Amino acid sequence: QDLSSTSQLERSRSVMLRTSQCFAKASRAMSMLPCFQGCALMFQRGLSDAKPAPIAMPALGKIPKNAEGAVELYDQWAATYDETLRSWEYPAPSSTAALLKQHIAMPPPLPILDAGCGTGMSGEALRDEGFKRLAGIDVSQASLQYCKGKGCYETLKCCNLDCTDGQLPFESKSFSGVVSVGVFSYLHSFPALFAELCRVTAPGGIVVFTHRDIFWDDDVDGVRSAAQELEGHSWRQLYVSERKDYMPRNPDPEESSKRIRYVVYRVM
Repeated sequence: QDLSSTSQLERSRSVMLRTSQCFAKASRAMSMLPCFQGCALMFQRGLSDAKPAPIAMPALGKIPKNAEGAVELYDQWAATYDETLRSWEYPAPSSTAALLKQHIAMPPPLPILDAGCGTGMSGEALRDEGFKRLAGIDVSQASLQYCKGKGCYETLKCCNLDCTDGQLPFESKSFSGVVSVGVFSYLHSFPALFAELCRVTAPGGIVVFTHRDIFWDDDVDGVRSAAQELEGHSWRQLYVSERKDYMPRNPDPEESSKRIRYVVYRVM
């Protein structure tokens, strides 16, 4: 009987020891739970912050850099243009809008003209900077249809910025400012274009445009000469940026290596 009692006591002690060990393990597991939850949250945040893979657009480097090439390329590309440019971390629309705001009195008394508005990425950037009244022109009718759907613009018109059809379709002194983003590589008649930008912009208004650094620096198609011809009587240069990234995450190394300058003029 004493042996039986001793055996029961040992079994009880064994059960208590195992129970104590289980509680200790459970306690350690519970103490680790916040750590596991933190790791899971960091993993989820990492997934949500992951950058989308850059989207390839091989036609960009193959299409002729003229009005006809622009129509062909952007009419086909319009449906996925915004998604593609976002995947390349395209900074030009927001940087241009910020430059315009830096040099102009807010709110401007007249609308802003987006010359080469495309699908409206620049219009969205201008709206984010507080510009409420916008007009847009572009050579791609398909792009203008997508642009119209965003509701950023009071007026949208299809025309060629090389001015081969004559003057831009606006009255003189219609705008407080003009922006043109990622457009000039397709243009070649800069004396006519710059004269028109000065005509449609009210005195004191601001013109901001981007251009490939090598085209501006080397005066390709006389772009810098045409701008200088108007200096002092039609407009005055306020700013030329250093070389800036253009399409930094474009998967084509030739395209991602391209740089641009931002140029600002005040119309007289």
